[in-house]
This record gives sequence, structure tokens and C-alpha cells, in this order.
Amino acid sequence: MNKNKNTNQIIKIVHVFGALDRGGSETMIMNLYRVIDKDRFQFDFIKHTETIGAYEAEIRQLGGNIFSVPRYTIYNHRHYVTAWNNLITDHPEWDIVHAHMRSTAHMYTKLLKKADKKVIIHSHSASENKGIKGSVQQFYQRNITEFADILLATSKAAGNYLFRKKEFNVISNGFCVSDFKFDIHKRTNIRASLKIADQTLLLGMVGRLDKVKNHGYIIDVLTEFNQMTHDWRLLIIGKGKLEDNIKQTLKARKLLGNTIFIESTDEMSSYYSSMDVLLFPSLREGLGNVAIEAQANGLNVVSSNTVPLETNITDRIEYLPIDKKSMNKWVRKIESIYTEDKDSYIESRTRYNEIIEQTEFELSKNVRFYEKVYGDLGEH
Repeated sequence: MNKNKNTNQIIKIVHVFGALDRGGSETMIMNLYRVIDKDRFQFDFIKHTETIGAYEAEIRQLGGNIFSVPRYTIYNHRHYVTAWNNLITDHPEWDIVHAHMRSTAHMYTKLLKKADKKVIIHSHSASENKGIKGSVQQFYQRNITEFADILLATSKAAGNYLFRKKEFNVISNGFCVSDFKFDIHKRTNIRASLKIADQTLLLGMVGRLDKVKNHGYIIDVLTEFNQMTHDWRLLIIGKGKLEDNIKQTLKARKLLGNTIFIESTDEMSSYYSSMDVLLFPSLREGLGNVAIEAQANGLNVVSSNTVPLETNITDRIEYLPIDKKSMNKWVRKIESIYTEDKDSYIESRTRYNEIIEQTEFELSKNVRFYEKVYGDLGEH
């Protein structure tokens, strides 16, 4: 059994990630970390990389420690297990492991469970990589629930995919909704800094530059849309291994001059305010935090129909297929937004923040759930 707890002792939770950049799951935990009662709970983090992530400085400011284990390659199995055993031996103060990285979760949760730690497995995605990589991941995840005390998922689809017939709790990715309220001054300032005129249609894509985010589909859509009007810009916020490929494709289509790249920002609300449309054509999502943040900003969202319907909160989002024959639907939707009255659209955007505030995505509701889960696990 875990060591006895009393209400005056801090419960230590260690979160396990691949990296500590601005991904959806990392951002969700950072939102929680900023507001959770630190007289009762403290977070540490384990990452599978030596690369310094965007959140690491803030984690240390908040009192968290960061540790690294090697990225698992099958060939380094013994080294991987040894690294975990060393961490577990060196840190008996950890009470709970909250596992967000699922590909090797069965291995490290087994080791932590042997050391009498409580285990939370959290599913953030509703599907897997394809090919050999996907097959390997599925093999290692086949017994992922074996050592778990609690199973959590960002959506029903994410939970059903990873946990099959096991019981799990769906918990929304909470954020401070008021931080994302539309602001006309932020819109003006960002557009001025990007040299974008008031009437120019600004399209946005937010997320890592990876195949799953489907930038190529939007490039095909905009190739057609560009034949109707040249008064548009595309703002791509994120970084990733496909950046050069995306730029080369845009250049070949003569669209690179219309596109602005920003690697990372802690001012997402300002950028949402500057946009007219968020394009969200993902091949798969565990939830789709970006679509919810954008709706809190009153921003039009055009999403793939593969995104979980838990994101369907306001009349600002529309779901479209992402096959080749549906490209014209995307073009027509973007065109309809381009031709609508911008003044009335902008005027209406602030009221959507209050709609999202009433949902479970509001961070103040979200934090109460986690404090109960951590408290119940850590005090028994």
C-alpha cells in the first residue's frame, strides 16, 4: 500500500510525456498546473527526449522537476528499463504517475506499480500511426490497462480506441476560457505586425507540422480558392518535421507569398482574434483543443468530420469530409465567410466566450475533477 497520507502532506504526481512542447496534452496539464492547489499537489515531469521543450522554464518556475529517459527503440530495451528503475529508486516521494505517453506505458507503469505507485493512463488520441510504426505501437499497447488504477480520456472516441471495453472517465481538456475572449485591439495589433489589411481574409492553421494535421489538403483547397480571390493570407502556427515540405509545396503552387509561419507563441488568443477562419482538417484527433479555443474566441471553424463531436459547442463550427471530391465544399465555405459582412461578424464574436464558460472546458470546473482524483488516489 502507499504510505499513509494526511491532508497536510503534498501529493507528488509525475507526468510522463514524449516531450514538453505546446502539444494538446502538454498544454492541458500546464493549464492545470498553473491553478492547482500547490499546498496539496506538486507535479514533476518525465520526457523521452533531451531536447528542451517550450514549457520547461515555466515548469521549473512553478516548482516542478524535469527528468529524461531515452526514447524507446526496441534495441535499447535494457537501457530503457534501467533508466526507469533508476528514476523510481531515486524518487520515492512520487505517489502517482499520470501517463500521457502511451506507446511504452505498459513497461513503465509495470515498474512503477511494483514500486507501489498509483497509476493513471490518459488517452489523448483516437487512432494510431499507420504501417510498421503503428503495428509496433499497437503491440506494446495491447495490455496498457493492466497496471492502471484509473483510466481517463479526452473524448469517448479516444477512450474507446485505447481502452476497448474497459471503463474510463471522459474529462475535457480545461483552459481559462476568459483568456481567449475576442479582443478587437489584439486583432488590430497582430494584423498590423503581420502587415495584413483589415479586409484581407486571414485563415489560420494551428498545430504541429505533421502528416496527421493534413496541411496538404488545405494547400489543395487554397489552390482552388486562390483562383477566385488573391485577398487572403494563411497563418500557420506550429513547428514540425514537415515544415520544409509544406513550404516547398506552397512555393510550387505559388502560394508561399500568401503564407506566414510562426513556430510557437504564448499569445494564442491574440492570434485567434486576428483570424477570420480556423481551418482544422486533421486526419484524427483525440479531442481537438484548438477548435474549442477558437470557438471561445468566436472564430469560424471549418473542421474535418473526423474530429470528435465533443468539439461541437457553438454554431461557429462546421464539419466537412476531407476526401478529394469534397474540396469544393471547403472552397465554398471559405468563400462564404470571405463575402459575409465583416463588421457584424466581428461584433458578434465576444458573446461566444460566455457559451464556452458554461461548459466543462472551463478550467475552474476541470481543476476540481483532478484535485479529487489525485486526492483520492494519493491519500489511500
